[in-house]
Amino acid sequence: MGSTLSTVLLTAPLAFLAGWLLGKVVFQRMSVVRPNQGAGAATQKVVPDGEPAPGQKDLASTRTEVQLLKEALAERDQVVRDLREKLTARVSPLEDTPVNATVQYTKLKETVQALREGLASKEKQLENMQAAVDKANEKTAQMHQRLQSWRVRIKPLAKQFRQQKMIIGELHEELKVREMRQRALEEKHNIKAAPEPTPVEKAGNSHSKELLAIQGIGPALQKKLSKLGIDKLQQLADMDSAELLAVGQSLSISAARMKKNDWAGQARKLLNLPTAQNVVESAEKEAAAIAG
Repeated sequence: MGSTLSTVLLTAPLAFLAGWLLGKVVFQRMSVVRPNQGAGAATQKVVPDGEPAPGQKDLASTRTEVQLLKEALAERDQVVRDLREKLTARVSPLEDTPVNATVQYTKLKETVQALREGLASKEKQLENMQAAVDKANEKTAQMHQRLQSWRVRIKPLAKQFRQQKMIIGELHEELKVREMRQRALEEKHNIKAAPEPTPVEKAGNSHSKELLAIQGIGPALQKKLSKLGIDKLQQLADMDSAELLAVGQSLSISAARMKKNDWAGQARKLLNLPTAQNVVESAEKEAAAIAG
């Protein structure tokens, strides 16, 4: 419908122009013929006898005028045809058939649909990426919060660790001093308990009962210890783990059994002396008190 309307709008001015040109041509032809008629009428009056009558001349002029009109109409028709052909040549490329319009509409519809699908896919990808970014930001915030919490908690723990380390160092030094004292005492006891010709057995017998109070030491093992010069609880109480293991090896006693029996610990308990476990527990209590 749009193509037809455009054709009408273009054809109407051209038809008007063709009519105007045709009228102008006819007017010019008639203006040329009528003066000739007037001249013929004037000459008819003076024409001698034997020439055509005035009515015949009018008929001839009318026929001539009709012929001229026919020629003018033919020229007009030719001009209209030429203009119509030119108009058709110009307008026809703009016109589309219903089939072509349908094909173009289908292609445009498919293109628009593809663009919409691509846009929807891109929007979905953008939403997924935004969700991933939000999740990563949330995890980062949580990790940052945990880090700040650990920093707050580590400060007192680090201080407490340094204090406990210092206390442990002091306890180690104290243990070393005690070991040195114990060794000095052992040397003194060994010197004092040097065997004499006859009273050694009596002395050994007097102290042998002390060792029998320890679980894991029987009469046979007591005699072996006595031969090694060990017949007092104090001697066992003053020994460290390395010395006890050495005594156990000399007596063919396994290290596991020596650790299980813990002769030194039993001797300290019998003598009411602080054991290694008591020392460690007291050290831990002191460290906890300082940390608190």
